[in-house]
Amino acid sequence: MIPPRRFPPALAIPAAASLTLIAGTLQGLLKSHAPGAIWLLFYPAVYLSSWLGGLIAGVTSAVVSIAIVWLWMLPGSLTLPGALLATAVFACLCGLICYSHERGRRSEQRLRILFARSADAIIVADMFGCCRAINPSACVMLAYPRANLIGQSIFGFVAPEDSERVKQALDLARQGGIDRLDIHIVNALAESIPVELSTNALSGDEWLINIRDSRPRKEAEESLLQVRAELYEAQRLAQIGNWQWDMTSDQMKWSPELFRIYRWDPAKAPPSIDELEVFYAAQSRESRKTAMQEVMTSGKPYTAEREIVFPDGMRRWILVTNEGIRGPDGKITKLRGTAQDVTDRKRMELQLIDSQSELREIAAHRELEREEERKAIAREIHDELGQLLAAMRMNAVQIQAHCSPAPAARVHLDDLSKLVQRMFEVVRSLATSLRPAALDLGLVSALEWLVEDFSIRWEIPCKLQILGDEPELRDALSTAVFRVVQESLTNAAKHAQAHQIDIQLSFEAQLVRVSIRDDGCGFIPEQTNRPGHFGLIGMRERILSLQGHIDIKTAPGQGTQVAFEVPINDSHTLTLQKT
Repeated sequence: MIPPRRFPPALAIPAAASLTLIAGTLQGLLKSHAPGAIWLLFYPAVYLSSWLGGLIAGVTSAVVSIAIVWLWMLPGSLTLPGALLATAVFACLCGLICYSHERGRRSEQRLRILFARSADAIIVADMFGCCRAINPSACVMLAYPRANLIGQSIFGFVAPEDSERVKQALDLARQGGIDRLDIHIVNALAESIPVELSTNALSGDEWLINIRDSRPRKEAEESLLQVRAELYEAQRLAQIGNWQWDMTSDQMKWSPELFRIYRWDPAKAPPSIDELEVFYAAQSRESRKTAMQEVMTSGKPYTAEREIVFPDGMRRWILVTNEGIRGPDGKITKLRGTAQDVTDRKRMELQLIDSQSELREIAAHRELEREEERKAIAREIHDELGQLLAAMRMNAVQIQAHCSPAPAARVHLDDLSKLVQRMFEVVRSLATSLRPAALDLGLVSALEWLVEDFSIRWEIPCKLQILGDEPELRDALSTAVFRVVQESLTNAAKHAQAHQIDIQLSFEAQLVRVSIRDDGCGFIPEQTNRPGHFGLIGMRERILSLQGHIDIKTAPGQGTQVAFEVPINDSHTLTLQKT
């Protein structure tokens, strides 16, 4: 160990001056015997002053030495140039001596601070393992005062089962090597403490022994292992695994759950990004390539569903996430993400979609059947009942023309004629409400009749605008469009308190577009989902059954716009199969 500075700071300058004066006195006695050795004894004085007192003491000794030489020894001994040269050489050498000792003093000070304040226990032992120096942390760890530890053998604190390993480590330290051991020491309180011991050889057959309490490290390792186990268990339950790919080294890391998802042998290294291509279905493979190129360029995260196919033909669905990690230079150097097995959820989702599609087809089929029934009933009412009423009215007219009944009978006959006429109007209205006869003439004719009838009945101005030429439309399409417009007009009259309604019907190459706009009070869309309210739901289902799209825009006080479009030719649209 480096000895401490001998002079306290307050005595450094007086002591250095005293050493220099003693050296000057001896040099004066030596001058008569060796005239050319004027600076000889001043060098040891400067050396001792800087070693014992540091930089200030060394500089003080050098300055006093130069003053003594110039005042008492140089006159008459050397020429001026020679004296200046000798003084310069002396000053330079003294500066080097002072600088080297100051560096050593500061290094010693740093080492002593580290030794005293280190959280690890540090022991300096001789070749037999006896303690020569010990820091406060070692006293705390071993639960002994310093006086009781100096001179004690370190083997007295090492657990018996670890003594031989420590001896081997000290032998390695004697040969210049360093060994790190996990052992147990027993302190004065009979506590067995797990520690990490490292040794190193010092000069003078001494060992530097560093003892670190490994309990915090072991607790941290156990906590980390526990957290990791809980993470892996959570991933197993959630069927989600994570991965990371270092693009620079082409190293891939997988969590255990990811091996299970891809049915990959955990004993093997994870597959590379390119090797994963074989797992994906054709459509998923193409979208994956595009997404990977995008994330490698921009680093922007993405989430997508991918279908994977195993060699035995089994198919699974996974939900993948991916994002880029930028290095210090701002470039994408790593990719990380997750993969979650969502096969069960996807299967349920597909089943739900199929179920919804089947329900929509059933509803559309039932609606077609109902329209056909309405058409048949309307035709029966118009043809059969209408003809009977017409015959009754003709008979009543003939009776009035060819007979001369009594006045009382004539009154009853007039009432009968009026009743027949009223029944005829009710029958015609009933047949029209079931299915307007104008629908047989085309969609435009039916909507023109509907707008005219609505304007008269509700006394609300309604304007119809036709864009394009009407093509030949399927009866199911014409009926559905008519019913949606009819329902929209009814809602505007009953609930919206509208004062003006505008309808636009547009025929395009493959689409029929319709827009119904009113200036009514509007409504809150969320309130239309109440039980028992199926108007808007029925409108949506009619359009969706034709593979169309409907959009309803509204807000309280801002009116309502119902816009929808349906394809003119749609092979998926249901048609009623007649038997």
